[in-house]
Amino acid sequence: MKIELQKVLKYFNCFEYSPSFEEIYTFYPRKANQKRLKEYIDKTYRHTLGEYGIESKVKRQKSKVSLNKLHKVKNYLDIIASFPQIRLIGLSGSVAMLNAKENDDIDLFMVSAKNRLWTTRFIVNIAALLYGLKRGRYEKQAKDKICLNLFFSEDHLRIEKKLRTEYMAHEVLQMRPILDVNQTYRKFLRDNDWILSFFPNVRLSRYLPSNVSSIRFVSKSRVHSGSVLFGNILEMILRKAQLLYMAHPKGEERIEIGQLWFHPRDYSRIVKSKV
Repeated sequence: MKIELQKVLKYFNCFEYSPSFEEIYTFYPRKANQKRLKEYIDKTYRHTLGEYGIESKVKRQKSKVSLNKLHKVKNYLDIIASFPQIRLIGLSGSVAMLNAKENDDIDLFMVSAKNRLWTTRFIVNIAALLYGLKRGRYEKQAKDKICLNLFFSEDHLRIEKKLRTEYMAHEVLQMRPILDVNQTYRKFLRDNDWILSFFPNVRLSRYLPSNVSSIRFVSKSRVHSGSVLFGNILEMILRKAQLLYMAHPKGEERIEIGQLWFHPRDYSRIVKSKV
């Protein structure tokens, strides 16, 4: 157990995060008995956790910083959650883990309705711009700004094989849904059951992320409304306009069928070099 446990702790140490036992068990890389793992940690490993862990007062401070960041963008989140093209809004990154530092931005993951990927991206970016929250394309640090780094269509939720890393498996499970329409979050987990090859102790049918803030989690059902033809034409126009604007990409950017990836840094490589 020692080697596997060290691996879990080293991973979280890359992000200066001190995991709870539930998180250690969730991200333990081998199938394990929960009671036995806890007993092992309590009896033989607890005294060494300090070299990886963070003092509780530091963790409380980061939690406070994270919640304060969420409070600053609450109105923005409420507005974009009202658009019928959006099926899921999820927090990711340091804020989702209540582990943000003062200069961190706020990472969001969006799932759109079918054939509304580019419309969704346009809506949430324009709203962020109007609220003064949009992260600049070339900003290295963007304190309290919105980083819109992942867009999936509801019919393309599965992450392709070449992108399935331990880091990405962490991101799937650490994402915290704020808006969930038509049980899109559960569909997302189900379609990405490959994460079980990294974390076999997770039971996707019962997995629910912990609540991270006073921002209300909304689960609702929506049916399509409005003109399909007009929506399709608008989607085509917005797709062409955005692709033209993105003619010279910056950072780790990928445009796939039904998926858009925008990452200024490839953390998969960074983490792999440290763990």
